[in-house]
Amino acid sequence: MPNFHMGHNVLARDYRNRQRWRHGTIHACSGSHTYEVKVAPGVSWKRHSNHIVHTSVCPGLSKTTVSETITTPEPSIDVSLLETSKKSERDKIPTR
Repeated sequence: MPNFHMGHNVLARDYRNRQRWRHGTIHACSGSHTYEVKVAPGVSWKRHSNHIVHTSVCPGLSKTTVSETITTPEPSIDVSLLETSKKSERDKIPTR
């Protein structure tokens, strides 16, 4: 899980419109993985840490000067577990 601290510049998931991410600053920690992100003067959103990403871009920069791509990390899969699972399934197939 990502770890955020007060004052960190972040991008928070925006569910209101087509623009998916909004610049903000971590304002408070409101749970074990929940943070308040200040996205505008007097406007804070509560977001789970899965819906926040670190950024080095300051929230005050205009959107036309910033081009940032957000990528969601792919879950890692232990291939050896898949191979073991396939072998055990083959063992269950009756032979004639």
